[in-house]
Formats: sequence, C-alpha cells, structure tokens
Amino acid sequence: MCFVCKCHISFYTPTIFEKLRKKNNVIRNLIRMRRTCETEYESTNVLNAKRILLFRRVKIAAANKNRKAKNARISRETKRSIKYPPTREEFRLYREKDSQGALYNIHILKLFFFFFFFFLQRDMHRQKFLYVNF
Repeated sequence: MCFVCKCHISFYTPTIFEKLRKKNNVIRNLIRMRRTCETEYESTNVLNAKRILLFRRVKIAAANKNRKAKNARISRETKRSIKYPPTREEFRLYREKDSQGALYNIHILKLFFFFFFFFLQRDMHRQKFLYVNF
C-alpha cells in the first residue's frame, strides 16, 4: 500500500517504507507529491504536452511566415508576368513540362489497367476451378 495516497500499489512494500523512513528528505519529497502517486507521471505528461504545444506553435508560426513570403513572391511573379509576357522560349518550356506530365500519367494508367485486368483474369480462372470442385 502506498503511504502517500493510501492506494494499493504493490511496489510500495513495508520493507521499502521502513528503508525510506530513515531518509527523512525522501519521505518529505514523497509526501509533497500531491494527492496520488501518479502526479509525478502526470506532471511529466503535462510538460511533454506543453513542449509539443510550443513546438506546434513554432511550426505554425513558421508556416504562416512561409505562406506570407510565398504569397508575396507569387504576387511579385504575377506582376512581372503582366509587365513582361513570357517569351517563346518560356512558352516552349511550359509546354514540354506539360507534355512530360501527361506522358507520366498515361504510363501510370497503363500499369494500373494491366494489373487490374491481370488480377481480374486470375480471379476468374480461380473461380472456374472453384465451381468445378463444388
């Protein structure tokens, strides 16, 4: 039984209690623990929660700062594009990038359909045998 909050905790055995009695400062510290034995554990949890919250706040602040900077950069770029329309070279680069993206998507679709039909066929094949068995 724990001598701080009188709860039944197995690790507070009478022998340990007797040992602790000799060390007055240890007993004082244990009695100072508020209400239950778990307060120490809870306090560490609270500290961790505070740390996490602080970290989150810092992250959010950084994200906001980045967003503001990004917005400013975008507005600068849009102003520039209005002032100076893109050259033929820039247009060509944009078009090439677009076509590469489209090709990439087509390849992904091909793979998807290949696997889809492959597994579908395999399942149908399996079911044929199942029906024969039953």
